[in-house]
Amino acid sequence: MRTDITPTANQNQPVAVDVLLVRNKDLIKQLMALSAADWFEKRAQFTRDYPGANDLVVYHREWVPGQIIPCSNLPLRPMPRATILFANYFSKGDHRARLVNGKSAAIHLMDEDFEIMPMANCSKTSCPVEAP
Repeated sequence: MRTDITPTANQNQPVAVDVLLVRNKDLIKQLMALSAADWFEKRAQFTRDYPGANDLVVYHREWVPGQIIPCSNLPLRPMPRATILFANYFSKGDHRARLVNGKSAAIHLMDEDFEIMPMANCSKTSCPVEAP
């Protein structure tokens, strides 16, 4: 995953981003019905209700506007049924996306929302890597 953030993102405030690896098919339906605001409000309860890696794994990051962000490699074994991203913006909107499992993605955190673009896989030489 390669991420960048604009200098004026989220009203010049940090953007919290959670990437969820979901292996429980019933949980996918629940999560895809949530907005990012709902997810961040209920995250602690979801992680208590689904504590095992066989159901849900959450990777939490928070970045400030304009920050240079290294690539992130997330371990996908066993392969999740769904990979879901939530970004905690002040602006209205769902701020949720389902990523393609096993594929690299470029995430552009903009002023009031984000976009996800497919990209070639990161390599050690083309993309500095952050530890998970």
